[in-house]
Amino acid sequence: MKITLVELEELSGNKLKVYSVIVEEDGLTLYDQFLEENHEPHNDEISDITNRIEVMARVTGLRDDFIKTGEGAMGDDICAVYDKPDSNLRLYFIRYGNVAIVLGGAALNPKQYAAYKMIPN
Repeated sequence: MKITLVELEELSGNKLKVYSVIVEEDGLTLYDQFLEENHEPHNDEISDITNRIEVMARVTGLRDDFIKTGEGAMGDDICAVYDKPDSNLRLYFIRYGNVAIVLGGAALNPKQYAAYKMIPN
């Protein structure tokens, strides 16, 4: 399986670079898959999540009050971007310090639950 890391130039800015992964068999980035799978039922939420990413990339930098940290196993730097406090759609990413993120998959779950689980030890 071939995996390619690509910069999402339409989301990146001078404060934060935004990347996603293309899995060879799919031809789409994981972010594009997120958009396709959730566009119809959650268009407003996707718009809000995208706007948060753009603001972080161009204006504020990566801000902890825009994301939820600790979504995966300890030390793997999996975080999530939410749209609004009463919404359940979240977009996961891997954080590289405060300079870059790699967007991954999404989940529709109540925010009090960490949905991106790794294989238990």
